[in-house]
Amino acid sequence: MASKTIKTPDINRAILGQTEKSTKIKVGGLRGQHAVAVGMTQEVELNVIGEAGDFFASLNQGPVIEMEGDVGKYVADNMLDGGVIVHGSAGYGAGAYMKGGILLVTGSSGDGTGMANSGGTILVEGNSGNDIGLMQTAGSIIICGDVGGRVGHLMIGGSIFVGGEIVSLANNVEAVESSSKDRRKLQIYFEHYGIDADPGSFMKIIAKEDFTYPSIADMYAEQDYIDEDGNGLENILIPSPMLSSPVTMDYDYHIPREALGMVIGDEDIPDPLVSTLPVILNLPFDGLLYSEALLQISNVSDNEKIPYIKGLGKYVEGARIEGKKGSQPVVVWDPSRIDISTEKFTNCSGVVIDISSYWLTEQGILGYDTTLEKNIGGDGWMDVLRYPVPNRHLDMISMSDLRNHILLIREITQRRVPVMIRLAAGNVYGDLKLLLKTDVDSLIFKTGRNGYDRRLKGDRYPLIGVLSIIRSIREEFPEYQNISLGLETDLSSAKDILKCLSMGADYIVTWPKVGCGDCQSCEISAPCHELSPLLGEPEMDPRIAEELGARLSDWIDMYRSELVRALVGLSLSELGGLSSDLLLAKDYSTAAVTGLRLSGFDKQLPMWLH
Repeated sequence: MASKTIKTPDINRAILGQTEKSTKIKVGGLRGQHAVAVGMTQEVELNVIGEAGDFFASLNQGPVIEMEGDVGKYVADNMLDGGVIVHGSAGYGAGAYMKGGILLVTGSSGDGTGMANSGGTILVEGNSGNDIGLMQTAGSIIICGDVGGRVGHLMIGGSIFVGGEIVSLANNVEAVESSSKDRRKLQIYFEHYGIDADPGSFMKIIAKEDFTYPSIADMYAEQDYIDEDGNGLENILIPSPMLSSPVTMDYDYHIPREALGMVIGDEDIPDPLVSTLPVILNLPFDGLLYSEALLQISNVSDNEKIPYIKGLGKYVEGARIEGKKGSQPVVVWDPSRIDISTEKFTNCSGVVIDISSYWLTEQGILGYDTTLEKNIGGDGWMDVLRYPVPNRHLDMISMSDLRNHILLIREITQRRVPVMIRLAAGNVYGDLKLLLKTDVDSLIFKTGRNGYDRRLKGDRYPLIGVLSIIRSIREEFPEYQNISLGLETDLSSAKDILKCLSMGADYIVTWPKVGCGDCQSCEISAPCHELSPLLGEPEMDPRIAEELGARLSDWIDMYRSELVRALVGLSLSELGGLSSDLLLAKDYSTAAVTGLRLSGFDKQLPMWLH
């Protein structure tokens, strides 16, 4: 069926079409295509012959897939249920992030087998590489042959069984004698899959009891906040309107909501991400909110047509609102892959790939830290987040890996929604040049106020510097105008948003200020503790949830009104007319960094004129 000329989308469409006709499907001649047979929820039997690329049979829930040949990296990645049998060898990360089901590899597997396994069973008949069970939290990994070093590195749960030689164990694990129940379980697997091995010869490896990881959270917890207005934008001026102008005097103040909105996704995407403001709301703790609060947020998003980025996932029973059309949740594919599923991808309005994620991942290995818990206001919820998360994706070590991630998401969502990449602003110019060449719809740079992110309490690239680079790269690479650029930062007013848009950004990812004003927590993250309590009581007072929704609506209305007034002052009827030519720099330094006209001089500085 497949050949070098047949691409992944065509193969997956053919497989999907056959599932409607038969429960047994056969595919022949696979030639290394990536992301084949992914995101399947049908309970079918699929037989594939050939050679598979990366992410074969990933994010599946139900099918049993038998592969007659070798597979690349991340086979059965994030599988929730079902089975994958590989009659051959597997590359790096076999069974990574599995949550259920079984993966059998009759040959050997590469490094990182079972990485972050949280409930599946991985059985390798041959040898395996280094870092087996890296960050494993649950489930079983069974290697019949030899393994490399650092077995169980950062592992806190589950078990690893090794029948051959071990180069080295990680310092957080220990070898123990397997129980009769363990040996019986191994015997059942071996007999069922025809593996000639003695269960009594296997070494069992588990995490050491009460092992904790070093945390650097306390390094940030005691740092003071910087000045409220330290974002650099106060040195950029929007000229006052000329009151004598007939355009301004006769202007209709009722600008249509569409004129203030944005669209992410090109004409090839059936369901682009649409917002009535150039804003995406970021709710980093939405998975820790009560279901009533999430319902209010979902309703506001539905009414206002403004998307929101979902955060940590589901930690409160019933807290996840899935598949509510109109609420526009944007799913995050982050390094820890918390609560990722095919269902979640199917019912979203966009997918964000976090190359460097929220504060948990940016601090690297996070242990249970009572100081941080006290500052955030939780009541023991850090227990469920105690497992370590990598600073950057362990499975993104090259641009080809990133492109394959994007391909996987495209296939799971059937190319209906946009894919965005989010990363911390660092080498902004170099990152932009590379990432603009990927098959992505948008890029989000996380940056702080004057190089300092108040929510993350860590150094960040200055916002004004990122804007200057975005402006220059827009001019240098006009062929990438269809890729939108967003900034994730903490802006205090809609006028600041207008300045960023004029300098080349297409939209802002921000945290709504919907607190009560009685404390300073709203300057760190929002909603505040009064309106959105973290884990604690199983129910939330509906009146408090309604108040949260009302304040969020008021915040959106305030931003919309401010944008309208600012546009009227510039004699514009929509955001599309914005440009850096409309702005002035208040001082020489700002003019030098941004290339804006210097107020009073009303010209660009000579350094920007060549």
